[in-house]
Amino acid sequence: MQTTRLATLMVLLLAFGPMAEAAKKQKKVTLEGIVVERGVEQFLLQDLKGQRTIVELTGATKFEEKRSNFLRDRFLYGSHDVLRGLRVVVKGHAQQDGSLLAKAVRFTQHDLKMARVIDANLIPVDERLGALDEADDWVAGELDELEGFSRQNRNRAERAQNTADGVSGRVDSLQGRLKTTETRLGSLGARVDALDRYDIDGSGTVYFAAGSWVLTEEAKEALNALGTSAQRPGLIVEVRGFASADGDENYNRRLSQKRADAVVEYLIETHDIPPRRLIRAHGFGELAPVADNSTPEGREQNRRAEIRLLLNQGIQQAVSR
Repeated sequence: MQTTRLATLMVLLLAFGPMAEAAKKQKKVTLEGIVVERGVEQFLLQDLKGQRTIVELTGATKFEEKRSNFLRDRFLYGSHDVLRGLRVVVKGHAQQDGSLLAKAVRFTQHDLKMARVIDANLIPVDERLGALDEADDWVAGELDELEGFSRQNRNRAERAQNTADGVSGRVDSLQGRLKTTETRLGSLGARVDALDRYDIDGSGTVYFAAGSWVLTEEAKEALNALGTSAQRPGLIVEVRGFASADGDENYNRRLSQKRADAVVEYLIETHDIPPRRLIRAHGFGELAPVADNSTPEGREQNRRAEIRLLLNQGIQQAVSR
């Protein structure tokens, strides 16, 4: 009996030894980037260098808050919180096919809030693309039907030369339908292109005190005027934050992001602008100054947030039809 158990143990070691060795060779990897596509049990991550990696999720994957306050416990999340546009840090093991098997996915509450805004803004675009896909299927069906008629007419012409005149008339009719279909395709392509183009329908700038992202009363008055205009159908709002060249560059980048976020929150909470109509706010730090940072007056003008009201050309064309 002891000999039998020993033999069984040796068989198991021989069978699972290579698997254990392969598991040891799995490389531990930590990636940081933005979720650009979301599947049921995986998502596509684009890192800060632009490289894309498929991240596989399992029942053992943890979804945790990337916290800045270490005096409290982390918030726990679920896989449904991993949305397009979410900035995450993924820890896991690299797979042979180049994917990453996730052990833990972490992100901040702030990034999750902004990802929800992005995802809500993408939903109407996805619906619009779905409608365009249906139109494309209809056009493809029309082309298949025309091609079938064309083949049928060519076969008839080959079998019976005495009916060539009648077949020629039929071909002319089909060519007319084909031209009509090509015209529809051109119109459809132009409408798709227009979905990615915008007209500026209004703009404004608000200014902040040094080191602050708190909106002044003057800034709120300017936002109130823009908020009223932004209620028009088809308009979306773009917000960009900036900082002067005072202090550390990384701090100024974070400060400019907070200024942009303050504008977005005010427009949502005060003017009830739906989050789906707000393009994700972005802080540009010290980039794109509008005045000389070497003077107090210039730095005052650079501590700002810019707001633009954009009208989608594709939606405008649809409304005008």
